[in-house]
Amino acid sequence: MGASQERGEELPVHVIDGMPGVGKTTFAVHAGHLLSERFPDGQLFVNLNGHTTGRSPVQAT
Repeated sequence: MGASQERGEELPVHVIDGMPGVGKTTFAVHAGHLLSERFPDGQLFVNLNGHTTGRSPVQAT
């Protein structure tokens, strides 16, 4: 559990939404690079199976 969770703080969640092909992934990667200095030990990878052969994409919950 992180320090923010231990203190009961709420953490912001940002969502990128839009139709296919408008640059959501490019925007997310660009923002990640710009913000990486603020999170020097942070890394996140989530395989959503968007183009994984033989597997269905992960569904939103």
